[in-house]
Parts: sequence; structure tokens; C-alpha cells
Amino acid sequence: MTDGPETMRQGQRSETGLSVESLASEALKSLAVSRGGRARNVSERHVQALRRAVLDVDFDARRTVVETLRKENVSSEEIIDTYIPEVARLLGDEWCRDQTSFADVTIGSARLQGLLREILEDESPVHPLDAAGVAVVVVSDEYHTLGALVLTAQLRRLGVSVRVLLDTDPDDVLRMIGRDDRYDAVMISASHVENLGQLAQFVERLRSKNTRNIPIVIGGPVLGTGRDVKAATGADFATSDVVEALRLCQLRISPHVASAKAG
Repeated sequence: MTDGPETMRQGQRSETGLSVESLASEALKSLAVSRGGRARNVSERHVQALRRAVLDVDFDARRTVVETLRKENVSSEEIIDTYIPEVARLLGDEWCRDQTSFADVTIGSARLQGLLREILEDESPVHPLDAAGVAVVVVSDEYHTLGALVLTAQLRRLGVSVRVLLDTDPDDVLRMIGRDDRYDAVMISASHVENLGQLAQFVERLRSKNTRNIPIVIGGPVLGTGRDVKAATGADFATSDVVEALRLCQLRISPHVASAKAG
């Protein structure tokens, strides 16, 4: 998935060897630890309804649940930020406890991702010319793209123009960012401590490719492993909080978005 930033604009940063099955298994485990417990104010009824829907072969079941949630005043933002990640975490947790089959969890996770994409497509983002530009990256050998898509939705909601690069070879990312001046930050989503060495090499090479000192942020389930991810990778920052990431990178929400929210 690659999209945006589509328009040239001024940057706004202020001066100041596993098998396929085992790789998939590791990705599912990351779902179980990607959140530090149940989010507050989450309806168990809604969580279970969405869980049943993503395991149902009937595609309309997922649309029906989303329509029901919206009728009960659950916003698209809550569905994306809370309910989809919560169901993903629940499925991963059930798989780790042998309560749900490998196939069901894999299919359910893919359907959650498809549902998230569908919601994103229904909400066409407007990117002003002064919007910040961010590249959201999941490098190859990482298999947890759902979190990166949730991050993308959150950034776009804040008026940030995003290009998403999923399961991408680091060399391709380096070539793209190295020749493009539309990016004010690179946000990398990672899940496995085993990949920290690879990420450290990627960060070092990325810095050598650009002369604008673009800030690099590492986030994702890897932050919950107890490792000092910032030190291990050489990234500028390590956080999975989108607002905190923008603050650390000294990026601001577009005034157009701010005025629209105020209205």
C-alpha cells in the first residue's frame, strides 16, 4: 500500500531463516502483546460482536457490525483506534492459549485489516499544502501491518499526509526517501527484538541518504519487550503514541484541520 503525499509542499518542521508457519506464528504472538491490556471504556458486547463477524465467512456480517456500532454512536475513530486493535489482541491472546485455531486467527486478522482499509477508504483525507509529510514503514520480515494502518489512520485524522510502505525492502525505502523532500519524519513499526540489529542498520543508512536530519521514530509491539529500543536502533525517538511522536518530531497539526475541528 503506497499513497500520499501527493503534492509538493514546504516541510513544516521547526528549526528548533524461519518457516512461513513460524513467521506467521510470531506475528500472531505480537498481536497478543501489542496492547498492555484492555482499553478503558470498551464495550465487551461490541468486541465480541466484531470478533464473531471477522470469523464469519459472510462478508456482510462485518458490515452489519460496523453499521450497528455507528448506530450506537461508536465513531469510526473508536472503531479504528480501539475496537479493531482490541479484537486483534484478543485473537492473538486466544491463539496463544490454544483457544482459537491458527487458521481462524490468521483469517480473522486479515479480515480486520481489510475492514480497517475499507473504513479508511470511506473517509477521504484532505491534506492541505502545509501539511506535515510522514513515511510509515514496516520493513520486510515484519508481519504486523495492522498496527501501521491504525497509525496511518490516526495521522491522517490529524491532517498529516502519509505514505505507507508495508513489507518493503529497506533499499527501496532508502531510495524513495533519499530522493524525496516531502517527508518531515519516518515512523517505523516493529514487533520483534530479533530485528533490532536490522533496524539499526536501516536507521544508519537512512541518515546517510538524507541531508535534512529527518527524525526517525520506532514504535509498535517491540516497545513492550523491555529493550531500550531507541538505544538499540539509534532512532531519534521510540514511542507508539501518535501525538507524542508528532510532538517529538516538532510537527504540528495543520491549522486547516485545527479550525475544522473547532468548527
